[in-house]
Amino acid sequence: MTSFKFPYEKYTLRLNQSQSYTTNPKINEKLKRQFDVVFSSLKGKKRTIKSNTGNLNIRSVIDWEIAQKDQRVFDRELRSKGGTVILLIDGSGSMRYHQKMQNVRDLVATLYKSLDGIKKITFKVIMYFGCFRTDEQQLGIIEIDSLKDCNKLVTDSIDDFGSTPTASAMHYCTKLLKKVKGKRLVVTMTDGHPTIFNSRYNTGNGIPDRISHQFEQTRLSYLDAENQKIKNFGIGIQVGGDDMEKIFRRNFVKVNDISDSEKHIIRQLKIFVKSIK
Repeated sequence: MTSFKFPYEKYTLRLNQSQSYTTNPKINEKLKRQFDVVFSSLKGKKRTIKSNTGNLNIRSVIDWEIAQKDQRVFDRELRSKGGTVILLIDGSGSMRYHQKMQNVRDLVATLYKSLDGIKKITFKVIMYFGCFRTDEQQLGIIEIDSLKDCNKLVTDSIDDFGSTPTASAMHYCTKLLKKVKGKRLVVTMTDGHPTIFNSRYNTGNGIPDRISHQFEQTRLSYLDAENQKIKNFGIGIQVGGDDMEKIFRRNFVKVNDISDSEKHIIRQLKIFVKSIK
């Protein structure tokens, strides 16, 4: 759990007891093969070079290979700093139903498996959620940096979690990516409109903040990221509409379930890989 003030108060992480004995992630082999094709151009290729004389001068071979390249292409490859992809996952209460988060976990695990050994892409998963009982807007963040941590998507949560502070989550991503070199892509997956709760009482749930206000704050957070040359794409799981499209400036798609999102993620990754080659 990463906590920070933005000016949001700190969260206390707790284990989601209903998911304590969850199964391990399942690697979708068919999907992995599709990811492998996307990343194939970033993997080093093995070469076998034979010498008729029995002696092989490695430096001469390298010099010859470089000489065959178009110099401008070679220079561009030297300048390339790779890229960073963040999958920003809505961790609100509704994402805990109908195996949605388990399916997201398996997708993430499959992507990590395919990216194993790829040095030019840094991949991170960020799950976000908000609190029902607070006078201050709060943001809970769980960062996942490897395949072995994927189960955190289904086992970790926070006290009274459940709302969807997407604006704050995007601000957090932008803050992380500000000093990152190379291309940057954030793919957001959510099943709800951006929502925070403002509590006016000591007991009971808070009341939703003005929906229109949250839409505008979220739109501005993604616009700020775009102005800093961070590419964004949104996936709405059974949620859409003009307001959601305005947030992502039309870089948005509505899907029926997690499996429907796979082809859209593949397409965005293809575009991203082409931009860093």
